[in-house]
Amino acid sequence: MADLAASQRSALESELKKAEDRAQLAQQNADLAASQRNAMASELSRAEERAQLAEKNADLATSQRTGQEAELKKAQEKAQLAQQNADLAASQLTALGTQLKKAQETQSVRADFSGR
Repeated sequence: MADLAASQRSALESELKKAEDRAQLAQQNADLAASQRNAMASELSRAEERAQLAEKNADLATSQRTGQEAELKKAQEKAQLAQQNADLAASQLTALGTQLKKAQETQSVRADFSGR
């Protein structure tokens, strides 16, 4: 009977040891899972920060592009106005040249007429 009790006790102690080992392994697995979860949460947070930064950069680029487009439009309008002014000046210069030529011709005719 004592041998049977000792054998049962030994078997129970062995089962207890196995259960403790399994509990320890389960705790290690739980700790590892928690550590991995925390690492993934940190990585997710960094990814969200990078996404927000990328969005801010995209917004900034859009804003800059809009500003540059407005500046380009103003520059094009100024260039068009300058071209119109240059065309007007050229036209006026041509008209003045024509008037000068007519005046010189008139003066030449008068000089010829008074010299006769």
